[in-house]
Amino acid sequence: MFQRTATSGSVDLVAQQIDDVPYLKKLNFAGASVYNGVGLPRETLVIVDRMQGYWLATDTDAAGSALAAADNAPDVYIKLLWRRFGLAVCYEGELKKIYTGLFCVGLEEQRELWCRFSQPRSNGLAAAGTRVQLFGWIKWNSQIMEVLELAQLHPKT
Repeated sequence: MFQRTATSGSVDLVAQQIDDVPYLKKLNFAGASVYNGVGLPRETLVIVDRMQGYWLATDTDAAGSALAAADNAPDVYIKLLWRRFGLAVCYEGELKKIYTGLFCVGLEEQRELWCRFSQPRSNGLAAAGTRVQLFGWIKWNSQIMEVLELAQLHPKT
């Protein structure tokens, strides 16, 4: 459980293999920066900001766990969050192009976003021109959004 107690700052959450899309959406809409990735260290790392991090000792109970300063917190932060993970995002746009395994959505900002579903789907996509809302991961090392959830929206009037 994460709780924000300060009036300023941000909360960064790193998730691995969380399939509860509504829960991830709630975290995202609450203002938390939610990251997903593979290759997490076995030890728990609490990242305070881009310059500070602490390793949580695993050999003690959770209530009284000791924190050890991570000497390389800036490097770990950049490697874990920016290079290896993707950030949870929600976009709205119009389906432009549909191919096998890939589709393109025109976003409000006049740019195109290429997408693919993270899990195979039995139902197909709506026709090109349909307005949709996407929720998923934008990977830092890829130009393709990994879509967890796609919802068809009513056309603009």
